[in-house]
Amino acid sequence: NRIVAQAPAAPIANMVLIVAAIRDGKFAAARERLVALPKDEGMNTFMVPLLGAWILVGLGDMDGALEALKPLNVNKGFKAMFDLHTALINEMAGHSAIAIEAYEKTIEKPGSLSLRLVELLGSLYERTGRADEAKALYRRYMSEHPTSPLMGPALARLEEGSAPRHPVTTAGEGAAEAMF
Repeated sequence: NRIVAQAPAAPIANMVLIVAAIRDGKFAAARERLVALPKDEGMNTFMVPLLGAWILVGLGDMDGALEALKPLNVNKGFKAMFDLHTALINEMAGHSAIAIEAYEKTIEKPGSLSLRLVELLGSLYERTGRADEAKALYRRYMSEHPTSPLMGPALARLEEGSAPRHPVTTAGEGAAEAMF
C-alpha cells in the first residue's frame, strides 16, 4: 500500500494487492485496481488480461473472462498463455471439449510439453474417460524427458483407475496459475 501510494502504477505492488483481493474474494475491488493499471507496459501486458479473466470468473462472468484473454492471442509470444487459460476457464465452466482443444493447441509443437501442461491435459483426458489418450500423452512426455520420474504418479493413478482432482476449481486457483 505504501509503494502504491507513492507510485500508483507500480506493477508488482499492484499485483500483490490484486492477488490479495482475489484471495479474500473481493473481486470487484481487484478489478477496480486492475483496470486502473497501464495495459501495455512490462508484465502488465500479459498479467492484466490473465488476472482480469480470473477476476471475471470470480464475478461469475465466464464469457467475459474468455473475452478478457483475447489480447494475449494477438501476441505470438503470449499464445500459449492464451490457450492454457482459455482451456482452464472452459474446463471450469464444464466445456470439456473446448478445453481439450485449447490444451492441445499448446502442445502441438515438438518439445512443447511442459510438465504442467501434461498434468492439466492428462488429468482432463482421465476425467473425461479418455484414459488411452492420457497414457499416450504421459508416455510422450516421458520419451521427451527420459530422465524425469515425474510422470510415475500420474501413470500409477491411471493404472489404478482413480480420477484426478480438477486442477482449478476457484478463481483464486486460476489466478495462482496465472502467477505461476
